[in-house]
Amino acid sequence: MTPVVPPVRFFAISLLCIAILFPLSVLADDFDGLGLGTGGVISGAVGVSDDGTTVAIGELRGGQWVGYSWTKDGGRVDIGFLGNVFTFPSAISGDGQHIVGSSTNGVGASEAFIWSQATGVMRGLGNFGGHASEATAVDRDGTVVVGVADDGSLRQRAFRWTEAGGMVNLETLSGGRFDTSIARGVNGDGSVVVGQGTSANGLEAFRWTQASGMVGLGDLTGGFFNSSARAVSDDGSVIVGKASSDSGTEAFRWVEGVGMTGLGHLEGGTFGIGCSGDFK
Repeated sequence: MTPVVPPVRFFAISLLCIAILFPLSVLADDFDGLGLGTGGVISGAVGVSDDGTTVAIGELRGGQWVGYSWTKDGGRVDIGFLGNVFTFPSAISGDGQHIVGSSTNGVGASEAFIWSQATGVMRGLGNFGGHASEATAVDRDGTVVVGVADDGSLRQRAFRWTEAGGMVNLETLSGGRFDTSIARGVNGDGSVVVGQGTSANGLEAFRWTQASGMVGLGDLTGGFFNSSARAVSDDGSVIVGKASSDSGTEAFRWVEGVGMTGLGHLEGGTFGIGCSGDFK
């Protein structure tokens, strides 16, 4: 089987841009570095626990991408691989006990995983019959994981994984030309999933619940139709992301019962990608 090469992670690109734009002497005044592992050349924090004590880290080391859990008292813990070659962590649970992402499995394919601090074991979450999957977010206590998986027909589909139910295909919005979807965020108890899918309008942000299924959130006024939800508040009532407007790509805030509101952007800014748990 031909190995599936994962997408270049956002944190790696961001860190390279930061290194170019800002001298290390300037960064040293503003940030406390978490260090590099032996042989590490670049690293990035991809998530932090609710209490700020535990950080998920991805690092390029000896030609491999590896993942770590970091705490102030315990330092770094290597979370390992499903098979070999790479591990890309994507997010950490609110309690800091679980890290999710993608790793090469025993047949050389990229597979979604969840790693537990308690057991020190990384578990593969499977796919939908295709050759690749990636976990993008995890709920507060590591019981619900969301992401994207190949369905075996060269289509990406958002998934929601639980211990009891395994990986469940969330399908996509109706009318889309390319029939794809990606889950990018999940709320505190795992009941609300957000992301983007293809609809009759184009690429559209969505909110999913067990009761309603996948519902499109629309877009801002102006520009070409293109929106994507990136994060959701702890109770699932507030969603943030990016959308197309008259001024270009713009951050949005969606509130249940109100809808999508553009937040504008600072000069040179683009979109929102995070949301506090109690954000109202």
